[in-house]
Amino acid sequence: MKTKLNTTNALRGLVTGLLLLISMAFHAHAALVVTTVGTPDAGESTWTFSGSYTVATGGLVSAGTTSGSVVTGWNGVGDYFRSYPLAGSVPNGLHFFNELGTVQLTGSVSGSLSIDSVVLAHGGGNLDSWGFASSFDHTYVTGETLTFSGTAVLPVDILALGGDYFSSTPIRFSKTQSGATLMFNPESVPEPSRAVLLLGGLAGVMFRRRRRN
Repeated sequence: MKTKLNTTNALRGLVTGLLLLISMAFHAHAALVVTTVGTPDAGESTWTFSGSYTVATGGLVSAGTTSGSVVTGWNGVGDYFRSYPLAGSVPNGLHFFNELGTVQLTGSVSGSLSIDSVVLAHGGGNLDSWGFASSFDHTYVTGETLTFSGTAVLPVDILALGGDYFSSTPIRFSKTQSGATLMFNPESVPEPSRAVLLLGGLAGVMFRRRRRN
């Protein structure tokens, strides 16, 4: 009995230690996570922001621009955005979120900033440059913690995240820069007709299970 109790305590201690290590690793490698949801060919997608991290190199970001020296810039991420004339592609320039968007970047020192657009420049190969932008200047401080939050609709089709050289469907990718990692998690929303079929199939499975019981 005593041996069994000691084994149980040892297992509890091991699990606790593993959880602590995972927690420490998570905080050490914090990330900005962008989850995009949209129906293919709808011409728009919904972006949800979360995550936080520490600024590696501070600096000024001017209104309507991005900068590779601070965390709002993610240059050289490859052709993750499809360029013309590919299906679902988007042109170069500023692409603004909808007016009801609530996306914010909040710094523990610099304060909050509304993110209202995405800047995109197609360079070909691995030279694509893009990042988040605001209508206001903002200075970030080295060492401060930044937190992203909020949701907004962007006039960019979900297919645009297929990339020029990857596939015609949305892809997941991550990029580390300025001491932080950006993770994109696109998800396609099925068309209404497909959704009805899926629901019908699910209902059929549930009905069969119920009859068996």
